[in-house]
Amino acid sequence: MMTLSLRGGRLELLTNYAKSIVRIHAYSKLANRRHLGDDGRMRRLLAIAGATIVGFSTGCASQPEASEIPWPDGAAARGGLAEAPVGAPEHIEDVEGVDNCYFDGAFCIASQPSPEAIRGFADAGATVVISLRTDDEMEDLDFDQAALCHELGMEYVHIPLGGPDRIYTRQSVDAFADALERHDNKAVIHCASGGRATYMWVAYLVEHRGYEFDEAMAVGEQIRFRPSPFEGLLGREVVYSLGPPVED
Repeated sequence: MMTLSLRGGRLELLTNYAKSIVRIHAYSKLANRRHLGDDGRMRRLLAIAGATIVGFSTGCASQPEASEIPWPDGAAARGGLAEAPVGAPEHIEDVEGVDNCYFDGAFCIASQPSPEAIRGFADAGATVVISLRTDDEMEDLDFDQAALCHELGMEYVHIPLGGPDRIYTRQSVDAFADALERHDNKAVIHCASGGRATYMWVAYLVEHRGYEFDEAMAVGEQIRFRPSPFEGLLGREVVYSLGPPVED
């Protein structure tokens, strides 16, 4: 039986498997009417069909299992991600394949996910994965994250932050917002540890969600920001505020 919910290569493998079963059945009936030992072509056909089945089994075995992602209930966006509720991040510990994982409604702000975790995010309903790591960082991974996301039916968006050639700009925030506006379910935002992802999240809340800077920073401190050490060093409350625009 063919399971239509399978994605990408798995569906192709299963289809080939079904075809091979049909071939073997037909070849077996033919073999009953012929002497198989006298027919070299028959041997080759059966060998090809058998190899297809072995390839199917090997391909399925090589697929990593998806991690179970405990996305909070009711987190799917309503009316699109651009309008999904935000501002109440929740830290979920012990998520397999992700060291730091924070859920803010339909959004997950995280450290680098493993292939198993990415599969788990897809199973949980995520439709876009946004990486804020640099080109070099992504190339150093032991798997192709873009290809995996595409295989799972998710959009992969790469907005590099950090490094001498990837400074922080408003254009990056706008590109981030544009990516979210294309989706209406769930999104995963990550860097290496979750720090840059938190910076981007705070900037997004200010630029595209109408948050005051101190309000957005308060949200960030619930994720991967930490309260300013100046409060302790100076014994005074630190208040965040924005000045006039910076010239390009």
